[in-house]
Amino acid sequence: MFSDQRSFKLFLWLLVLYGFVVTACGFPGVEADSMQTAPALIQTPIHRVSEQVDTAALSGSPTPTVVPSNTVNPSPTHTNPPQPTSTSTKIINLNSASRVEQVMQINIPGPTYVDFSPDGQTIAIATQSGSIFLWDFQEDTVIPLPDHHLGWVYQVKFSPDGQYLASASQDGTVGLWDVRDLDLIAMVSGSREGEFSAIAFHPFADVLVAGGQGYDMIAWSVPDLQELWHQVGTSYHWVWDMDYSPDGNYLARGTASDRAYTREIVDPNEFPGRPRGYIGHQDAVWSVAFSPDSRVLATGSWDGTLRTWSITSRNLWHVYIGHTDWVYSVEFSPDGDLLASASADKTIRIWETRTGGEITTITGHNARIWSVTFSPDGQYLVSASDDSTVRVWTVEP
Repeated sequence: MFSDQRSFKLFLWLLVLYGFVVTACGFPGVEADSMQTAPALIQTPIHRVSEQVDTAALSGSPTPTVVPSNTVNPSPTHTNPPQPTSTSTKIINLNSASRVEQVMQINIPGPTYVDFSPDGQTIAIATQSGSIFLWDFQEDTVIPLPDHHLGWVYQVKFSPDGQYLASASQDGTVGLWDVRDLDLIAMVSGSREGEFSAIAFHPFADVLVAGGQGYDMIAWSVPDLQELWHQVGTSYHWVWDMDYSPDGNYLARGTASDRAYTREIVDPNEFPGRPRGYIGHQDAVWSVAFSPDSRVLATGSWDGTLRTWSITSRNLWHVYIGHTDWVYSVEFSPDGDLLASASADKTIRIWETRTGGEITTITGHNARIWSVTFSPDGQYLVSASDDSTVRVWTVEP
């Protein structure tokens, strides 16, 4: 969609400027914390697509098998979504001195985000075409969900019980899917035009929250997606990522400004407390993640760094320096000892959280890496890249 990082960043900031002008001139009476009425549910027909998937053997080379460009439709189509090609489970040793090995990959045009199911069996994959796939990497099967989104799907996330999958899209909608039946349960849009780029499930309550262009936060009940509350923002407050702390007491968001924010949660069904800023990055904060013990917040930024912060004091703990381009994704390992990051520099880096030191750099992707996450048992790492591959890596103890 964009030929280089500079044009992509210029496009985003032009959107930011446009939104600021519209907000300033067209909505003079709307305040950042004003409460608005609930949007109506979108009634969309549900249809199924073929579940047949081609398979091919992995050659044994670390070079990815990229789907030829002439097979990728550059514009979103929703009658015949792209079919991924899955590989075998032959292990590739990329670096004998590292603690990480690639074990699997599948080829899917334009993957943007990946998330592991709570049981560690399934990987959900969002794409630029608007299609969503469920990859059972243990059985090596891939199932496409029925297509409903009309633009990029920025994020997909499983509910804590694994029963539901939520999706946030460029088309301004949030979808909720039944994972077992592969059906769309509900799809909602905001009461204000703009993209949804971030979602998060509360760890205990049946609450889904989202953010994006024009919204700081909006929350719905699960599974009916009836609005509970929302906060109207402005497009220069564009929310790129959201995460609930594992103890359910905090909600974090990364924004198009140079800072992240947390809010304390008293009742998940009610509007949360005042925002508390974490200041130090020099550019947009694209990713946020809480440590398993809910004491530390990790942030990844377009300034090329990661940072970790104390939740209670907001003091900076470590600055992680090593990436040479934007950081798109940060994630703690389940035991909290490791921090993984993915970048536009085509690498994944693994860091030690206690010291802030880098453990290893993972190479193999041929384009920017949008997303990285650990499996619930910490044994695997999965990544999604603009080279049209989703890869699974083992993480040695």
